[in-house]
Amino acid sequence: VIIFSRFLSVFVGSFSGTMNRCLAASNRLSAGLRLTGRRTAAFRAFQVVSAPWRLRSPSAVSFFSSSSSSSSSASSSASSSSSSSSKSPADVLRECDAVLSANPKSVEALVLKCDSLYRLGRWEEALSAATQALSVDPVNVRAHVLKADVLHRQGKEDLALEAAAEACEKVPTSAEAFRLRGVLLATKGDLSEALVHLNTAARLGPKAAETHYERGRVLAQLNDHAAAIAAFSKALGLDPTHTNSLNMKAVSQAALKEFDAALETWNQAILVDPHNSGLLANKGKLLLRLKQYDKAAEALQAAVQAELDHGGAPEVSLRLALAESLISASRWTDGAASLRELIAADTTNPVAHALLGQCLFRTGKLTEALQALDRALELTSTPQPSWVHARASVLHRLNKDEQAVQELEKVIAEHPNTNVIANLYLLLGQVYLRGLRNAEKARECLDQAIEKDPELFDAYTAKAVMLDESGDHEGALKLWDKALELNGECCTTVTNRGRCLFHLSRNADALAAFDRAIALRPSEPEPYKAKGVLLWTSQDQAGAQAAWAQGAAAADPDVYLHYLLSLALRARGDAKEALRVVNRARDIGQEQGAVPLEVMELRDAIMTEIEHSTP
Repeated sequence: VIIFSRFLSVFVGSFSGTMNRCLAASNRLSAGLRLTGRRTAAFRAFQVVSAPWRLRSPSAVSFFSSSSSSSSSASSSASSSSSSSSKSPADVLRECDAVLSANPKSVEALVLKCDSLYRLGRWEEALSAATQALSVDPVNVRAHVLKADVLHRQGKEDLALEAAAEACEKVPTSAEAFRLRGVLLATKGDLSEALVHLNTAARLGPKAAETHYERGRVLAQLNDHAAAIAAFSKALGLDPTHTNSLNMKAVSQAALKEFDAALETWNQAILVDPHNSGLLANKGKLLLRLKQYDKAAEALQAAVQAELDHGGAPEVSLRLALAESLISASRWTDGAASLRELIAADTTNPVAHALLGQCLFRTGKLTEALQALDRALELTSTPQPSWVHARASVLHRLNKDEQAVQELEKVIAEHPNTNVIANLYLLLGQVYLRGLRNAEKARECLDQAIEKDPELFDAYTAKAVMLDESGDHEGALKLWDKALELNGECCTTVTNRGRCLFHLSRNADALAAFDRAIALRPSEPEPYKAKGVLLWTSQDQAGAQAAWAQGAAAADPDVYLHYLLSLALRARGDAKEALRVVNRARDIGQEQGAVPLEVMELRDAIMTEIEHSTP
C-alpha cells in the first residue's frame, strides 16, 4: 500500500504539479481501503500521499482511526466518523475551516466539516459541505452517506433514498452505502427491499456488526425471529458488547416464547450497560408477563431511576408498567406512590387515575378510591369496563349495592365481549350474595363467570364458599378441587378445602390439608386456627394448643389466634399463661383498631379466676 501510495504521489504530482489532484488521489485510495475495512492502511495511504503539503490534521487522523458506532438509527453511519476523538464538533469544525482556507477542495476536510455540522444539528450547512465534497470526489462514499443521512434527519425521506441509491450506484462495493439504503427503506416500511440491500451490505462487509444488527431488525419485523436471532448472533460474534443486538435478540427470543433464554440475554446486556433504561424496562415487562411481579417491579423501578439519573422524564408506559407490577405483587402502597408521581407529571392520564383508585381501594381508602375512579371516567369518553368493575367494587364495600348492581349490569349489556366479562359476572355474583343476599341470582352470575372463563380461579372459590355456607359440602369440595387444579399453591384455598373436608368428617384429609397450607405460607394465621379447632373437637386438647402456639409464634399477629390459644391454656389449667396470651390478643386488637368483645370477656374471666385462686 505504501509503495503504491508513493508511486501514486510521484505519478500524479509529476503530471499535474498540483496539490489538489494529489490530495484527491489520496482521498480515493484511502477511502477505498477504508471501505474494505482496512482502516490502518487507509490512514497510512492518506498520510504518505498528503505528506508533502503537511495538510493533515488530528481530525483527519481520528477520521480514519475511529471505530463505527453501535447506534440502531440511520444516523449511526454518519456520526461514527470521529466517535473516538476527544475533540468537540466545534473544535473539529474550526480545524476543517483552517484546512479549507488553504485548500478549498480538500475532500477529507469537507467530509469532516459535514460530520461536525451534522453533530451540531446544522443540517443545511452539513448538506452543503457534503455536496461540495461530492463535487470534488463524486465517488466519496462517506460524503454520499452523510448527504443521505442529513436529508433523512430533515425528514426528506425520498431525497434521502435517492442519495443512498446514488451512493450504491457510484460505489457498488460500498457496504456502508447499501447498509444505509437498507435502513432508510426499512424506516419507510419497505421491509423486503430493505432486506435485499442489507443482505448485499452483509456480503460486502461481513465483519460489520452494525449491518448484521440492522438485518436482524428487519427480519424480526418480518416475523422471521429464528433468522433474526441468527443475525444478531453474528453481530455479537463480532462485537459481544453490542447492546442493541443483545436487546433485539432477547426480543426475538421472547417472541418465540424462549423466555428463559430471553431473560438471560437481557441479563448479559445489562451487565454491559447496567444503567440502560431500555434494557431494564424490557426485562421488567417480560417478567411482568411471566407473573414474576416482584422481580418485574425491581427491574422497572431501576429503569425509571436510570431515566431520572440521566435527567430525563420516564415514559408514561414505563411508569404504568411499574405500577402494574407493584399492584400485581399486592404492593398497594408502593403502587399508589408510583402512580401519584405519574399523575403529578401528567394530571390528565385516565389510566393512572384508574389504577390509583384500585390501589386506594385495596388499602381501605374507599372515599379517595371512588374519587380517583370518578376522575378516570371523567377524563375519557370510552371508559374501560375494568374501571367500572373497580368502581363497583368500591360501591359494594361502601354498602351501595343497588348502585353497584346497576352499573355492572349496564356495562355487561354494553360490552358483552369484553375481555373482563367473566370478572364482571363474578363481582355481580358477589354483590348479589353478600350485599343483597340473593343466593339464586348470585349462583346464576357465578355460573356465567365460569362459563365465560373456565379458568377463572376466583369464580370457583366464590361459588365453593357459597355452597359451603349453604351446607352443600360435597358440591363445594368439587369446586375447591377444581380451583386447586388452577392454582395449587394458594394457601387460602387449601385451608378452605380442609375446612370443607372437616365438615364432611374426613378429619385425616382435613388435617393433611391444614399442614400443607401451613407449609405453603407459614405467616398465614388461618390454617393454624383451623387445625387447632379440628384437634380440639377431636378431643386432642394438647394438639390443639400446640397448633395455636405454633401459629402465635410463626404467623402474622392475629387476635383470634391468640384468643384460641388463651382458651386452651385456661382450659388446661395454666391461667397465668392464658392471661399473658389474652393480653397479647387485646394489644393486637388495639393496634388493628378494634378489640373484640369476647377477648375482653375472656380476659376478665381469667383475672377473676386468678384472684379467687390466690390465697
